[in-house]
Amino acid sequence: MEFIFRNPHAILEVMGSSDDGVTYHWACEWRGTFDLRRIGVDRDSLKPGDKVIVTGLPGRNLEDHQLLIKAIERTTDGQKWSGDSK
Repeated sequence: MEFIFRNPHAILEVMGSSDDGVTYHWACEWRGTFDLRRIGVDRDSLKPGDKVIVTGLPGRNLEDHQLLIKAIERTTDGQKWSGDSK
């Protein structure tokens, strides 16, 4: 996993498995740094090796493996972030 904390949109790159066990690289686009800081996310919130569950909206072409992030949960400690958090 790689977390790129930048404007205009932060990027989270993760590896995810499909139901049939195939692993894919996903590029997940999140909000900008100002919005992320408002919900408690900074450049140190996610680190390489963190296990996360990402939910969001896939891009138009599913084969591109791109996603617009709606929420993230870090599974090691249950920390959650979403657009609804304050």
